[in-house]
Amino acid sequence: MAEKLSVELTAPNGRKYIQPTGLFINNEWVASSDGAKITSINPSDESEITSVYSASADDVDKAVKAARKAFKDPSWRDMPGTERGDLLLKLSALVEKEKETLATIETWDNGTSSPTSLLLCSV
Repeated sequence: MAEKLSVELTAPNGRKYIQPTGLFINNEWVASSDGAKITSINPSDESEITSVYSASADDVDKAVKAARKAFKDPSWRDMPGTERGDLLLKLSALVEKEKETLATIETWDNGTSSPTSLLLCSV
């Protein structure tokens, strides 16, 4: 059976979201090569939020190799700057759309105040 690489979480403020738990390598979520995980701890009460895979040196090497290959691929390398800019604008719009969820995650995981987290997630 394949390892589940995400978990549904409910933050203390009631917001639900899907948290990836794998490593994003070569455009897909994968488990770490050695199965190692790290635990995210809620700093307000020291409870476990969830565990996610931790990259080994081999995983980092695979990720760097995949990133270099993607960077040199003609689909990116030869893309006009205006098209790259359009992609960045799409990313910016996604961050803006999900800023409440991103701020919730930042607050829960790092103990940052909600207004500060929202400001950090604003575009």
